[in-house]
Amino acid sequence: MYFLKKMDIKEAFDIKEKEVVSFVGAGGKTSLIKLLAEELKSEKARTVITTTTYMYAEKSVIADGSYDRLFLLLKSLPESIFPIMAGKEINNEGKLKGVSCDFIDRLNNSGHFTYILSECDGSKKKPFKAFAIHEPVVPECTSIYIAVAGLDCLNKPLNDDNVHRPKIICDIAERKMEELIDEDIYVSVFTHSEGLFRASRKGFKNITVLNKADTPSLVNIGINIGNKILDKNLVINSIVICGNYGEVRKVLRR
Repeated sequence: MYFLKKMDIKEAFDIKEKEVVSFVGAGGKTSLIKLLAEELKSEKARTVITTTTYMYAEKSVIADGSYDRLFLLLKSLPESIFPIMAGKEINNEGKLKGVSCDFIDRLNNSGHFTYILSECDGSKKKPFKAFAIHEPVVPECTSIYIAVAGLDCLNKPLNDDNVHRPKIICDIAERKMEELIDEDIYVSVFTHSEGLFRASRKGFKNITVLNKADTPSLVNIGINIGNKILDKNLVINSIVICGNYGEVRKVLRR
């Protein structure tokens, strides 16, 4: 099914109030989180942005090494302050140190927050990645699991310059280093048992985002990749194809 009308990110992801949305992958997941949070601001929602790893801090950020103090601070904030980014501390690189999954569960169980958006792995600013053995760190209370990849890796060599952990992608896709990245490599990384949905659990709604589709040609490539993904991985509920700035280009649903 293709949606041709203009659609915002919330609608494309079919997000409801009290959702915990966990983002993994590479190629613009932080930007998508921020754009989604801005959309939700129009609802006067109490949206918390956080991470289980590290993410670059914004102006609207609150950090405290004590989970009890951090929870009370967030709970006491007026509606006008949200969306707010929350974590334990900001390091010398300007990155926010994330919180535990248990703390995200606590935020969710409190009922005080409308949406929780969590970044659950790092990507070294690369557009495409595979997981290391310790990744991702996904809260149990997640309701929507979103795996992201940038289509700007297409036809580039499979190496450290273009991809985060290319050797793992080689293993998943049964390819060699320096081969050109094609559609089937994307499909493998999204559908393999050790791919980007490895950490999904029963009850999660699973969404693939093919990002940075800024030309009609890339949108068509994204549709082709998306259909192959839906055919091969039955746990994935939908494919969302976006442009560089979060513009929803196409949505494919089961």
